[in-house]
Amino acid sequence: MSPFSGQSIDLRLSGLKGTVVGVGVTAYPRSGPAGRIPGYRIVCIRRTGDLPALRRIAEVFCLEEQLGTPLEGFRDSAALLSHPDTRRYLSGLPPPVHLLLYQSSSGIERLAAEEGWCLLANPAALRVRAADRAFFMQLTATLELPAVPGCIVSLQRFQERPYEAWAREMGPRLAVQLPDVLQGGGRSTFFLENAEDHLRLRERIRAGAWMGKRVRRVSVRTFVEGEPSSVTGCIIGGRTRVSPLQRQVIDPPWVGVGSNGVFGGHSWGEAVWPDAVEAEARRQALEVGRVLSSMGYRGVFGLDLLVDRAGGSVFPVELNPRLTAAFPVLTQIQEARGE
Repeated sequence: MSPFSGQSIDLRLSGLKGTVVGVGVTAYPRSGPAGRIPGYRIVCIRRTGDLPALRRIAEVFCLEEQLGTPLEGFRDSAALLSHPDTRRYLSGLPPPVHLLLYQSSSGIERLAAEEGWCLLANPAALRVRAADRAFFMQLTATLELPAVPGCIVSLQRFQERPYEAWAREMGPRLAVQLPDVLQGGGRSTFFLENAEDHLRLRERIRAGAWMGKRVRRVSVRTFVEGEPSSVTGCIIGGRTRVSPLQRQVIDPPWVGVGSNGVFGGHSWGEAVWPDAVEAEARRQALEVGRVLSSMGYRGVFGLDLLVDRAGGSVFPVELNPRLTAAFPVLTQIQEARGE
């Protein structure tokens, strides 16, 4: 299976008038288009050690460098773009300014309307709808994809129901997620194996909040043994291109944040998947891409999967309707292979 070709994307972006700017908390994840799009630039928050190397391939505006101080309260692209110094920098670029985003938000869309920026991202309302775990559970049911048993209940219901009742219904090991907390990477995922784990989680979210977000719902599913993996898709010109299946590094010791299933990167080219597994992962990604395309979604999405090598089963577990952490490494691999 060949990764999707970037040629069509290159032609469309390189043909844009004005300036294309990658926007991110750090610069490296937006460096993929550098050297492929004339005049490509990056704006970022964090002053990281790789900036001198990145500046050899693209101009980088770093807000922490500009201000001469760390910005601990600045955690997303909306905060970066709303800062007067960032807006001043962007206003000096050849117009129109096209912003390549990790994902859009209502706040960024308001800023773009004020400043006249063009957003290279799906509308925030569409992205939020597609990212909702309840939507994804319904999508997998509609497409008749293999499903992990589970349900989404209110926070009150989760707090009231004892662990023993969940265990009788779904087995002793549970995977619990908080659908209202949209930060990626597993930061709102918890694995429960006994009543003590259940009680500990109930206490942590009793106030109805996690990571500064209000918690209204809880997703409870059977914990399925398998290899965490993902497929990257790209919808362009009415077609969905799909990357090969890649193994995810989950819960490495260097990213402990008090939850489980935390994404720590990809293991590239290490896993040799059975042909049937690769074919099933591709089929599922194409089916999901077909539905997203019918909704008006364009561009990159990620489909997280669990792979049971022994049984050959592939379970879709989460949809990420945005750029994914596979970038820019996937771009660099394609360039190195001449794709």
